[in-house]
Amino acid sequence: MTNIFGLIGGSLGIISFIPQIIKSYRSKQTRDLSARMFTLLVVGNILWIIHGTIHQDFALILTNSIAMGMTLSVLIMKLRFG
Repeated sequence: MTNIFGLIGGSLGIISFIPQIIKSYRSKQTRDLSARMFTLLVVGNILWIIHGTIHQDFALILTNSIAMGMTLSVLIMKLRFG
Protein backbone atom coordinates (compact mmCIF):
# COMPACT_ATOMS: atom_id res chain seq x y z
CA MET A 1 0.00 0.00 0.00
CA THR A 2 2.82 2.43 0.81
CA ASN A 3 4.24 1.88 -2.68
CA ILE A 4 0.97 3.14 -4.14
CA PHE A 5 1.30 6.43 -2.24
CA GLY A 6 4.95 6.65 -3.27
CA LEU A 7 4.11 6.09 -6.92
CA ILE A 8 1.24 8.59 -6.87
CA GLY A 9 3.32 11.23 -5.06
CA GLY A 10 6.31 10.66 -7.30
CA SER A 11 4.14 10.77 -10.41
CA LEU A 12 2.66 14.12 -9.40
CA GLY A 13 6.17 15.45 -8.83
CA ILE A 14 7.19 14.24 -12.28
CA ILE A 15 4.09 15.70 -13.95
CA SER A 16 4.85 19.07 -12.35
CA PHE A 17 8.00 19.36 -14.49
CA ILE A 18 6.22 18.89 -17.82
CA PRO A 19 4.91 22.47 -18.22
CA GLN A 20 8.38 23.91 -17.48
CA ILE A 21 10.08 21.57 -19.92
CA ILE A 22 7.59 22.40 -22.68
CA LYS A 23 7.78 26.16 -22.02
CA SER A 24 11.59 26.19 -21.91
CA TYR A 25 11.90 24.08 -25.04
CA ARG A 26 9.41 26.13 -27.06
CA SER A 27 10.68 29.55 -26.00
CA LYS A 28 14.39 28.62 -25.88
CA GLN A 29 14.47 30.99 -22.91
CA THR A 30 15.53 29.98 -19.40
CA ARG A 31 17.00 33.23 -18.12
CA ASP A 32 14.70 33.35 -15.08
CA LEU A 33 15.40 29.77 -13.99
CA SER A 34 18.00 29.04 -11.33
CA ALA A 35 20.75 26.64 -12.43
CA ARG A 36 21.68 26.14 -8.77
CA MET A 37 18.18 25.02 -7.89
CA PHE A 38 18.07 22.47 -10.69
CA THR A 39 21.58 21.25 -9.81
CA LEU A 40 20.46 20.71 -6.22
CA LEU A 41 17.36 18.88 -7.44
CA VAL A 42 19.52 16.52 -9.52
CA VAL A 43 21.75 15.81 -6.51
CA GLY A 44 18.65 15.28 -4.37
CA ASN A 45 17.22 12.85 -6.93
CA ILE A 46 20.49 10.91 -6.96
CA LEU A 47 20.43 10.64 -3.17
CA TRP A 48 16.78 9.47 -3.23
CA ILE A 49 17.70 6.84 -5.84
CA ILE A 50 20.54 5.62 -3.61
CA HIS A 51 18.19 5.56 -0.62
CA GLY A 52 15.57 3.66 -2.63
CA THR A 53 18.19 1.18 -3.79
CA ILE A 54 19.42 0.54 -0.24
CA HIS A 55 15.85 -0.03 0.94
CA GLN A 56 14.79 -1.83 -2.25
CA ASP A 57 11.94 0.65 -2.74
CA PHE A 58 10.84 0.42 -6.36
CA ALA A 59 8.63 3.53 -6.16
CA LEU A 60 11.51 5.72 -4.95
CA ILE A 61 13.91 4.37 -7.54
CA LEU A 62 11.47 4.67 -10.46
CA THR A 63 9.99 8.07 -9.71
CA ASN A 64 13.28 9.70 -8.79
CA SER A 65 15.03 8.25 -11.85
CA ILE A 66 12.37 9.76 -14.09
CA ALA A 67 12.38 13.02 -12.12
CA MET A 68 16.16 13.21 -12.40
CA GLY A 69 15.94 12.84 -16.18
CA MET A 70 13.38 15.61 -16.37
CA THR A 71 15.35 17.85 -14.00
CA LEU A 72 18.49 17.23 -16.03
CA SER A 73 16.64 18.19 -19.21
CA VAL A 74 15.68 21.56 -17.72
CA LEU A 75 19.24 22.07 -16.41
CA ILE A 76 20.71 21.27 -19.82
CA MET A 77 18.33 23.73 -21.46
CA LYS A 78 19.30 26.32 -18.85
CA LEU A 79 22.98 25.83 -19.64
CA ARG A 80 22.36 25.78 -23.38
CA PHE A 81 19.88 28.64 -23.74
CA GLY A 82 21.09 30.78 -20.84
